[in-house]
Amino acid sequence: MHPTTAIATTALARVIGPLMFLFGLAMALRRIDTQAVINGFYADAAKIFLGGFISLLCGLIIVSMHNIWRSPTTILITALGWLTILRGVVLIFAPDAIRTVGDAFAANPTIPLVAGLIAAALGAWFSYVGYLAGDAAK
Repeated sequence: MHPTTAIATTALARVIGPLMFLFGLAMALRRIDTQAVINGFYADAAKIFLGGFISLLCGLIIVSMHNIWRSPTTILITALGWLTILRGVVLIFAPDAIRTVGDAFAANPTIPLVAGLIAAALGAWFSYVGYLAGDAAK
């Protein structure tokens, strides 16, 4: 792997990993609070628009630094960047579409548990890659 690619992958994994792990764990352990946060977010057009702006910004930063499709880790980071861009665009231009998903997410307490555990697992993997693994995992 090219040294620049390894540096970008490591840096993004070090940021994304702990963030996803901790938020995923919080979603899984605090499902009722997660549902309340989602309901509050989708009830306010200003929060939706700001969330879209922040998602779009973060996604563009990830993709501009890391549009790499070479290994499982680089593919996951890049795909996460593109999905974050997509989420930002949808929040800005079609908030009702994502509000429907949010309503389903908030209505079923199992969904935050499963989504939180998946996010925590991905976060643990990214943290491992960013802090402990050698270049072979990148």
